[in-house]
Amino acid sequence: MHGQATKRRPRSRATLFLALASLASLAVLLVGIAWPALSPHPRMIWRVGSDLHEARQETEVTSGTPVALEVDLPFPAHVYVASWSTAMGTIALFPSEHLATARANPLPAGKHHLPGLHEDTPTTWPTPNVVGPVYYLALVSCEPRPQIEAALRRVRQMGHLGQPGTGIEDRGMYVFVPEAGLDEAVPPDVPVAPEFDAARTVLGELAGQEGSGAARELPGEAGVYARPFVVIGH
Repeated sequence: MHGQATKRRPRSRATLFLALASLASLAVLLVGIAWPALSPHPRMIWRVGSDLHEARQETEVTSGTPVALEVDLPFPAHVYVASWSTAMGTIALFPSEHLATARANPLPAGKHHLPGLHEDTPTTWPTPNVVGPVYYLALVSCEPRPQIEAALRRVRQMGHLGQPGTGIEDRGMYVFVPEAGLDEAVPPDVPVAPEFDAARTVLGELAGQEGSGAARELPGEAGVYARPFVVIGH
């Protein structure tokens, strides 16, 4: 009949269900693609030299060149730092029984400069007197790792002579013999802890990339992140 509005047929429930299912599938796909980028991983910036510039992998250094680590933690964490070379073996850098800085595990979320401040002055680690590659290995763990802490106590440690209460004003860094003595120290060619060895070997391909960036979770070690950094001593 003319002048009468045509009635729309109601949309079928099947069509509506298919539309909603398609939207849900698209949302799951987009979340799956974006999740790796949104997943919070610690970031590390290795700094080298008197000006503490951001360094590239395999930067050439001389003995005593200052090295520091800037770590950006998206969550509270325990941080463990060590260096390794075939000549010196493993040297514990953080934590260290001889380190006289205000930093201590666990570190809160946020940016941190390691090894930290000594009497309000930023400190650095000097590179060892080594010809060839020196690996700097930083591990970030959501939980404390007693086995790593025990291993770091069995190796040489870097720290300050000027400990609080000693009256010594020397802010320089030195390498100290393990408390148990060199006879009980870990030999240079023996991995001090599986996690550090994995950071050096399993994640070794990161040593060919930029010196700074997101840490990677160690295979088989949930909640443990690492990024190796290599300098070349000459």
